Amino acid sequence: MKLPNFLGTANARGGANSGNGGLVEISAVGRLHYNGQADTRAPQGTVGLLLLDPTTLEIVAVGEDTTDLTLVDEFGDSDLDPATQRTRIAASALETALSNVVLQATEDIIVNADVFMIIPGVGLTAQAGRDIIVNRYIQAAGGGDLSFLAGRNLTFNSTDAYAWSYGGDIVLNAGETVSLLSGAQADTAPFDGDSGNLNLAAQRLIMTDGSQLKTGPFFSGAGGNLTINVADAIELSGIGFDGSGNFGSTGFIASSLLFGSTGTSGTITVQAPTIRLLNGAALGAQSLNDQPGGHITVSAPNLIQISGVAPSPTGEFRSSISASSSSNAAAGQIALQTSQLVIEGGGFVGASGMGLSGPGGVVTINAEQIQMNGRSPSGEPSGVFTRSFTLADAGDVFINNSGNITLDNGALIDVSSLGFGAGGQLSIKTHDLKLNNNSIIFAGSLFGSADRVDVVASGTVSLNNNSTLFGDTLGQGSGASISIQTGRLEVFNRSFISTATLEAGGGGNLNIQASEAVELANGFLSTGTFDAGNGGNLIIRTPTLLIDEGLVESNSFGSGIAGNVDLNVGNLIIRDSGEVSVRGFSANARTGNILIVADTILLENEGKILASAPSTNGGNIDLTANQRLLLRGNSLISANAGDPLDLIAPPPGTGNGGNIRISAPFVIAVREENSDIVATASLGNGGRVAIVTRGLFGLEFRDQRTPLSDITASSEFGLSGTVDINALDTTAIENSLVGLPELPLTTDALVSGSCLAPQEGTPSTFVITGAGGLPTQPDSGRVSTFPTGEVRGVDEPAVTEQIRPVWQPGDPIMEPTGVYQLDNGRWVLGRACQ
Repeated sequence: MKLPNFLGTANARGGANSGNGGLVEISAVGRLHYNGQADTRAPQGTVGLLLLDPTTLEIVAVGEDTTDLTLVDEFGDSDLDPATQRTRIAASALETALSNVVLQATEDIIVNADVFMIIPGVGLTAQAGRDIIVNRYIQAAGGGDLSFLAGRNLTFNSTDAYAWSYGGDIVLNAGETVSLLSGAQADTAPFDGDSGNLNLAAQRLIMTDGSQLKTGPFFSGAGGNLTINVADAIELSGIGFDGSGNFGSTGFIASSLLFGSTGTSGTITVQAPTIRLLNGAALGAQSLNDQPGGHITVSAPNLIQISGVAPSPTGEFRSSISASSSSNAAAGQIALQTSQLVIEGGGFVGASGMGLSGPGGVVTINAEQIQMNGRSPSGEPSGVFTRSFTLADAGDVFINNSGNITLDNGALIDVSSLGFGAGGQLSIKTHDLKLNNNSIIFAGSLFGSADRVDVVASGTVSLNNNSTLFGDTLGQGSGASISIQTGRLEVFNRSFISTATLEAGGGGNLNIQASEAVELANGFLSTGTFDAGNGGNLIIRTPTLLIDEGLVESNSFGSGIAGNVDLNVGNLIIRDSGEVSVRGFSANARTGNILIVADTILLENEGKILASAPSTNGGNIDLTANQRLLLRGNSLISANAGDPLDLIAPPPGTGNGGNIRISAPFVIAVREENSDIVATASLGNGGRVAIVTRGLFGLEFRDQRTPLSDITASSEFGLSGTVDINALDTTAIENSLVGLPELPLTTDALVSGSCLAPQEGTPSTFVITGAGGLPTQPDSGRVSTFPTGEVRGVDEPAVTEQIRPVWQPGDPIMEPTGVYQLDNGRWVLGRACQ
């Protein structure tokens, strides 16, 4: 009906047994005079609609001139505010409406009074061509739907401004901005039964100071789904009081709300180019009862930022995306898709199992850039967590297709179990992974077994300044298996990668493959055992392994066997007290073995390769250097038992020295620098040293270690071991070495084309006896004995100086081909003439 006056009754009810209610539309071009009644109830179907559509509409309280819908009258002063020219409707008129009410204004709708609609199934739709401003609550206590559709902006202004549908759906749409400010809320939860769904669409969404969108149930029933589609940006910030006087985070909440209830959490789906959760804001689909946590899916092509905390009398509220479980149920799942993920200032993404037996959930992140930075004021780390407590297993974290991941200033990725459950799985695929300044990746378990950590980084994996990646277990379980595939691995400044077990469980393996290099500068790679369990193996494959004041180790601090260290590298450099070791540190500890295959091995400035145990047998060391093994500056290769210099080990026992096998074309040390190869023992017998080489320089077999460079298999109180050296005799070369002249040779001479010609036998001679009548050719006549022609002189040939060409860069270098003895007895490296 398109009438300026409606004074009668419109009935569009559904049938008694079936059928839905109909639509009654009462509209006017400008102001509307409504003085009738519409009934669209349907006992067995959906309630119909009553549509009122003036120009600008205001909902006011009783006593502000209008009292019900029958007084919506454009012709009387009672329903028209002369100052604002708004059509006013009393809230009480909406509360007793028998039909779903549609308020349709060509301009604005303002809600200035509380509306409590009590008829079952009856809801409200507010549709404005411009703005909708909600200053008071609207409740559909009968479970009807609530919809707010604004051509421009939709604003809920305070804690008193909220929409509650008691199980009905809520729709919030705006052509520009939806704002929920100062604790405003939209909630679909009933007291019992399933929650409704909440859908929001806008250009921008702004929420502040504890404002919330909620679809979680109170007692029983399923949580509703919360779907957000925003074309520009979402910004949620702060905390605030809710209507009950409790503190709450600003955010989207699809959690089950009460402990002991049977309600299930809903799901949250958010799409926007940019999403910011600041100062305690949160997205939550937690489980607070025995039902699983909900699922959260967030897609933001530009940015997801989770930043900061908000202090409150009850503690910090941390910015977060959480699908955790606080009961015996499993945590939910979180999926994030973005170009840039920033988690800082104590913010976190979590799907932890925090109840007695509730396992952690799954977090999947697809991002090009990931930054996790810092801690909250109380010290809580920023990061990603799927940890579990007490009896439950931890959840898993998968980070895929990422350009760079940076953890800084104490940030944390945690898939550990802090109880008896198993740790979770961590999988990272990225270009660069960087941990700086006390940042941590933890994949262990307190009393259960750890799972595994897989890192694939095509660029660099870097740990710096006390940062750690570890999968240790403190109880009966096994340590995590850690696999790192990268271009380059850097572990600097007291940082370490470790997997170990502290009780009967076995230690996990640490497997590293780096296509360019592995560099440790005061950094540590470690596997180990602290009890009866055996340590895991440590395996490295890389062209260059540099250990500078660092450790590559597999140790036993209990009765278990330390794992093996297996290195297959191009160049191995151990310097400045750096160490490759398999060691035991207790009376019953048994050491593992070391296997190294390399092109070159260099130990300098107290670099060490050790396989030692205090009381049991020393471990075995097997070294293969395809080019050379060089020891400098008090370096050491040792497979000993009962090392008296080991200050943290128990007193020496009766263990025997281990075995050392070395195969290299050249084994070189400086005699006076005290670099040793030893397989010694204290109370037991010495071990065995076997060296196969073409040249052994600077090292000599001696019965005991001396200040010189030694090879020994001695025992302090037991029998000496054996030393077997298969090498050419190089004493003549070593004894002929003299000091360099004060004037060294020029580089031209070094690279000239000279060679050494042997002088053997009697020099050849050529005797001229004259013509003697011999023919010049066998078939020619005899040579005349007298002149037959005029003898003429010839010009002397010009004498030209032969100048040796000066070697230039790019010319071939004449490399020596052997060692030769000169006439004076000296030996030199040179090249034989061809």
